Amino acid sequence: MEKIIYLCGNDGTDTRISKELIAFSKNYSVYFIGVKGARPFVHKNIEHKLFSGSHKNIFTIFKMNIYILILFLRKFKFNKAHIVDEQFYFFFIPLLSILRIHKTLDIFDSIFLKKNYPNNKAYILKKYIYGSANRLIVTDENRFEMLPDFAKKKTVVIPNVPYKNVKFQVAKPSIDGDLTIAYFGTLLKNRGSKFVEEIITTNNSIKFLFAGWIGDDYTKNLILKYPQNIKYYGVISQQQANELLFNKSNFILCIYPYNNLNNIYASPNKIYDAILTKTPVIMNAEIQVSNFVRKFNLGYVFNFSNLNIQNITDDLINMKDSYSLNNSISDDYCWEKYEHLLNT
Repeated sequence: MEKIIYLCGNDGTDTRISKELIAFSKNYSVYFIGVKGARPFVHKNIEHKLFSGSHKNIFTIFKMNIYILILFLRKFKFNKAHIVDEQFYFFFIPLLSILRIHKTLDIFDSIFLKKNYPNNKAYILKKYIYGSANRLIVTDENRFEMLPDFAKKKTVVIPNVPYKNVKFQVAKPSIDGDLTIAYFGTLLKNRGSKFVEEIITTNNSIKFLFAGWIGDDYTKNLILKYPQNIKYYGVISQQQANELLFNKSNFILCIYPYNNLNNIYASPNKIYDAILTKTPVIMNAEIQVSNFVRKFNLGYVFNFSNLNIQNITDDLINMKDSYSLNNSISDDYCWEKYEHLLNT
């Protein structure tokens, strides 16, 4: 069996990373190298090494490079390397190139789009990063179109879609009681936490289910401040999150600041989770995927430039049971349809 090393600055709990590791383990002997998180590594049949520190710490990255070299020379001579995100991959290009390993760069969040450098802008740096990779993966067609021209021919699109699940093919159960909104993923002030507090202060009867990574002190304090309104589940699997959506949530919150192209062209897995679990989203109109939400009537879209929290709160309460999502399109947006592209 061929061997592959999976390299990222995460601890393996990211939902996309988990799906990719499981998919790779069907065809490869997988060695995961990442950064320690709050929870132990849980993926079965996958060797792993987690480093203390941060993916932004040069000493942590240096130790990772040394460890990869030791693996290659002594313990785990691998055939391929799969690396997440450009800014992380940048520091491993010299070693992996010297070792002549097939390199796949998997772009979750593009540093170039965060800096508003789409297409052929920052060409020389992109030529060094993308040019050194044998293969690129992006999460949607919009991000594909914003790649430099030379990189497109070696790029595949694999969306942030969930697994199929027959549990969700039945009618979504009626959720009695107060309006309940799910807020999952990376929890940050400008990614939904501030919006949550504004909703709570407008109507104290609304409940929120939080799950994922607490990204700032604002969110940490928010959870402590409103214990009657917020239940925090910690970091959970995508399957657990989707069961909470299906059984306990009237809406799922999907908010992005529109301060850079990476956010404006976000491709959140929440949209596809909404389709699967028949749970409408709450989303701001400034993000391009909101057009997809409107097209298939997948939820409530508001505009930050004309924000009225009272009106939004009233709308959500009044529309609590008005959506009837038909997840017949879920077969077009499921992981089973795309995971084979990881191995092409």
